[in-house]
Amino acid sequence: MTSNKIPRVILGCMTMGPPGTNTARVTTVDGTKEMFKVLQSYGYTELDTARTYNDGKQEGFTRETGVLNEGFTVATKCENGKKELVRRQQVSNEIYDRYIDDIFFTSNESLHTINQMLDEANQFHHNIKLVRQLDRSVPIDVYIENKNDTQVT
Repeated sequence: MTSNKIPRVILGCMTMGPPGTNTARVTTVDGTKEMFKVLQSYGYTELDTARTYNDGKQEGFTRETGVLNEGFTVATKCENGKKELVRRQQVSNEIYDRYIDDIFFTSNESLHTINQMLDEANQFHHNIKLVRQLDRSVPIDVYIENKNDTQVT
C-alpha cells in the first residue's frame, strides 16, 4: 500500500539571523524571505526557530520577513511552557512525552479542565499557539497502548 501523503519537511532557521550573531550565515531579511518562499513553492510551510538561536534574535528576524502572515507555521522551543506542562503531568502521575514538535499526554481530567490548561499554555509566548487534537486515541508517530496498567509502545 502506498501513501499519497507528502513527506514532512521543516526548515531549520538556526543559520538565519542578523549580521554578527553567533550562527547566522543568511543575514538579510530579503534573502531569508526568498528561502522561505522557495520552501512554500514546494508545498512546505513549517519553520523551526528558537529564542536561543543567533544570540536570541532569530525569532524577531523571522518575524521581520513578514511570512508568518502568509501561511507559515513555526515550531519553536518554549521551555517555560514545557516546564509547566511537565510539572502538571508529574503532579497528576499522568504520562507526558514529546516527539519533535508534538506534545502528547494522558489525562483523567475533564475536557473543560484540559482546554483551560491548553488555553493557559497558549499564553506562555506570543509567537506560540498550540493546535489541539483531543480524542480517546490520536494518530501520532508512535503507538502507545495500556495493557493491564502497563504502557506498551
